[in-house]
Amino acid sequence: MNATRWMTIAALVLGAAATSTAQGRGPGVIRFQAMDTNGDGVITREECLAAFDRLDVNHDGQLTREELDRPPAPASQDSAAYRAGYERGRQEGIQAGREDKPRHWDLEGQRELETADSGYEPRLGSRTDYQAGYRVGFRSGYKEGFGPR
Repeated sequence: MNATRWMTIAALVLGAAATSTAQGRGPGVIRFQAMDTNGDGVITREECLAAFDRLDVNHDGQLTREELDRPPAPASQDSAAYRAGYERGRQEGIQAGREDKPRHWDLEGQRELETADSGYEPRLGSRTDYQAGYRVGFRSGYKEGFGPR
């Protein structure tokens, strides 16, 4: 692997760690959780490379600012419940962002983020996986729906 790609990946990981908040919430935590695909609390080289590949939307081997600013979509190895939660959360996040922009509302005050179970049905799989996917999707959709500040 070339040095440039590893430097980019290292910057991505370090940037994720640096942007997390003391309360355990925020973009860095979301990015870390998205990269830690097996949920063991560490990011392996394989997980890091997989995250790079998911973020590299146009697959040119480089990450642009626009690609880095987008939360990664669910990976193929994510559970069906996570993917279903992500999609539902993203849709509801877009709608909430559009509704909140004129009111200058705060994303973290959203009730949907606390429960993260809108649309959940046991047939989808693990409720915990669904909620994790929903939260990531909702934040992504909210940012998209709210638009530039």
